[in-house]
Amino acid sequence: MKSLIIFLFLFSTAYAESSYVRLYNFKSPYGVDWESPRSLFFSVAKNLVAHKLGFRNNSKEIGHNAIELSCRNRDGTKKSLFTGMASHASTTEALDLLFLKNSGLGVLLHRYKGRHETHEDLESVIKKGVSNGDINSITYLIDDSKCSDLLKHNERWVQNKAYLNYGLQERPETYTGSGCSAYAMSFIKDFKIANEKQYNSWLKTIYIDKELIGPHNRQAYTQDKQGLYEVIDGNGPSIFRLILQSRWASPFNKAALKLNFWSPDAMYDWVAKRLKPGQTDLQISVL
Repeated sequence: MKSLIIFLFLFSTAYAESSYVRLYNFKSPYGVDWESPRSLFFSVAKNLVAHKLGFRNNSKEIGHNAIELSCRNRDGTKKSLFTGMASHASTTEALDLLFLKNSGLGVLLHRYKGRHETHEDLESVIKKGVSNGDINSITYLIDDSKCSDLLKHNERWVQNKAYLNYGLQERPETYTGSGCSAYAMSFIKDFKIANEKQYNSWLKTIYIDKELIGPHNRQAYTQDKQGLYEVIDGNGPSIFRLILQSRWASPFNKAALKLNFWSPDAMYDWVAKRLKPGQTDLQISVL
């Protein structure tokens, strides 16, 4: 028994001192149904209305992800990072695209103006979300050099002002922009911290019929104080046509546009299934 107590003490002490990267998973109020364009529209609308009317104290209508880093320096001190990707006005901008610009599924391809979330943006929101069950997390214990690489990854992200471009179609590996989940996953997947068995089920793929893609922005944002690009009304599909779509395009349709993206709800559910009662964080050592 004495040896067991010593082992547990040493293990907990090692965890407290280890470098780590933590992925926070924000679930949406009622889930996002990606089965078809119609189910996507109605599920997101339900989530948005639930928050606006006070049925759910959860403003993340499509879910969200954030990243926390704690890196141990050679002198024993630590350097931390608490951040994520968000847009300046994704909800209002998306509604404008759908209802006023006839953007249709172009809303999924639109390049929104993004911003880097800060510790101040996230700390209280995460504390509250964890408390009410809307947020869980997965923590990877990593070696110090790997953690240093992740800090440099974020520094390069800031230097390139990649945070200015937000959307599902952006690719963080090019340091030009990202969605919230792809940005978070760039720390986990691109640096080979998590294995494919863990995250394969988090990835979603849809095929979009180009006839359902209306006007949207693809110009890059390059300055923090830059205004939003104007999207000119076009002959895109109306919201009513979008609602009638009961399926995505076939993957065999060569003219269809393939879109891969990460699902915060899938991440949340995967972690929740592996947590013990009362836990909110799943710990994995990759040391």
